[in-house]
Amino acid sequence: MSSPATIVAIEPPMTTGAPNTTFEVDVKVYDVTDLYAWNVHITFDNNTLNALSIARGPFLEAAGVTNWQMWEVFHPGEPYGVIDNTEGYVIVGDTLMPPFPPSGATGDGVLLTITFNITAEGVSPIHFEESKLTTVTPSGSLPIPHEAIDGLFDNRVSQQAPIADIDAPSSGIEGMSVTFTSLSYDPDGWLISEEWGFGDGESADGTVVDHTYTLAGTYTVTLTVTDNDLNSTVDTHTIQIFEWMEAGWIPDLVGYCAKPEHPDLVESVHGRHLDLLAKIGNPTEETCEVYAEFTLYSKDEIKLLGTLCTDVYTLASGSIVDLAADFDTANPQWRCFSGSPEWVSYGYVHYSMHKYIGFARCYSRPVGTEDWTQGYASKYISYHVKPVKHDIGIVDMWTNVTSASPGDIVEVSVNVTNEGAMSETFVVPISYVDGGTIDDIEVTLGVGESQVLTTTWDTTGVDPDTHIIEAYLPLLAYEKDVTDQSDYCVVYVV
Repeated sequence: MSSPATIVAIEPPMTTGAPNTTFEVDVKVYDVTDLYAWNVHITFDNNTLNALSIARGPFLEAAGVTNWQMWEVFHPGEPYGVIDNTEGYVIVGDTLMPPFPPSGATGDGVLLTITFNITAEGVSPIHFEESKLTTVTPSGSLPIPHEAIDGLFDNRVSQQAPIADIDAPSSGIEGMSVTFTSLSYDPDGWLISEEWGFGDGESADGTVVDHTYTLAGTYTVTLTVTDNDLNSTVDTHTIQIFEWMEAGWIPDLVGYCAKPEHPDLVESVHGRHLDLLAKIGNPTEETCEVYAEFTLYSKDEIKLLGTLCTDVYTLASGSIVDLAADFDTANPQWRCFSGSPEWVSYGYVHYSMHKYIGFARCYSRPVGTEDWTQGYASKYISYHVKPVKHDIGIVDMWTNVTSASPGDIVEVSVNVTNEGAMSETFVVPISYVDGGTIDDIEVTLGVGESQVLTTTWDTTGVDPDTHIIEAYLPLLAYEKDVTDQSDYCVVYVV
């Protein structure tokens, strides 16, 4: 053996047994030294077997260690071990009760015995989903390396061959990947291999495989599936691969090709702009105008955020072009959140990774015509944006006077700051309540920078009253602290 210990279920495999009869499975351990604790999670096919009971094996006491009672301490009055016939598993384990002896159980023997009822003719592995053997050393508990060997129950009178079934498109485009899926199964066992031949000299293994044909033509795909009894079955599928010019009728996404430039954009690494890319081809005999549209949603909220479009491009007959739309992470339109609706409205709760999903589509029209036509392809895209800290705020706001007469010029000042990790450019609107805008001041603040913005308010025509002067900062796309976005001061016009 490759490990110093082995744990085995059913030795040798059981190959007989009529429905509605019972049999016992001994789970054995070999070549173990100083075993202080163990547990196993064993699965079985509940269409063929049901577990009835679990019992301790004689190995533990036979090895001279008798205080294996921890299960009873933690599960008083309950049966030994856990049986779930709905899901088809058994979980059980033992740990030595203190005081611990100087050494644990050593040698070979039966750890536990599981009694099964046979419910039908069939085959079932007795599979170690998980097994742990533990010893104790002066430095603490350590796992015992071991090999877990599954058992097998098989009371079938005859064997059935596996069913091979290919799910794949009937056509594809040269140079574009085609996905082939095996829907195969074994009615009385399980598959051990699924081997593909693509008809062009290439092959692959697996349930779902992708393959790219480099030349147009008609190919016969074969899928050979083999079950646990080494019986094999073959299914075939014919696929026609077109040159791209043969594969479409109007300008469209080529091979459904659309993707974000960075599926995981990090602002500090990639910057604040992300290209959404679309490959568009024109198979017609006319020169066409084309563009790609991306409809974008907040993945966590399932909320439509808006659309982005590429520039319109004039595409000659038989040509392909890559077009890009700019996703600006600084644009508040793409602001997205998580949390309850009332928290979302204030922007208090955010994921550190903002998640977007969307769909890309192509629109086209022959040059000189007016109506746009949507293509047939609709490509799903998904990407994340991990923002750095964004935090702009108003430190203070004041005027040079607290009272004025109509016609006076009042100086208004706002101290704004950037406590985030990137430079920010934004507009600060200053207005007075029920009166209108005083000024819109654009400012760019570097990291850690503050600036006092000053403007003047001409009070000519202003009604004598108490007037509140307000300043508001915009919500940045990923800003978390929005408690300092506004401030006000009071001027008495008398």
